[in-house]
Amino acid sequence: MASNVIVEEVSQIEKLKDVESYQLWNFQLTIMFKANGLYEIVKGESKLESMKSEEEKETWKKKDAKAQKIITTTIERKTQKHKK
Repeated sequence: MASNVIVEEVSQIEKLKDVESYQLWNFQLTIMFKANGLYEIVKGESKLESMKSEEEKETWKKKDAKAQKIITTTIERKTQKHKK
């Protein structure tokens, strides 16, 4: 169910199209990341290397993937550049 909530929240975010839309997009994503416990990962304050147990590492990886998905789905396709 939590996953459905995030999908609904993401659909409400104005997509990043250009420099003019960045400020609102960044504000909306910051709120979303904070509300979903992803902010520390996105800001680099929580790092995979600092996770001690395998369970913590797996949780971190899932949160990281969720944050990446949120970012990529809220950027206009023509604005995205593939990054490894």
